Amino acid sequence: MHSLVDSRCVLAVRNLKESTQFYIDVLGLRRDFGDGSDGWSFLSRGTFKLMLGECPDEKPASELETIRTLCT
Repeated sequence: MHSLVDSRCVLAVRNLKESTQFYIDVLGLRRDFGDGSDGWSFLSRGTFKLMLGECPDEKPASELETIRTLCT
């Protein structure tokens, strides 16, 4: 069986500080680098890497037409 060697995801978040704390405190990721001062936070857990970018003016995913279409 094959194993996952590396996985990276980029998410736009409205509040970088709160989102970073959620991924660390609730989901157990660790901060690799990025203190949020440049609008980015880089986290990981095992081989999974997550890049959070702060986009405070973006609509929540629940308000995007594409997401509503996929979920109905």
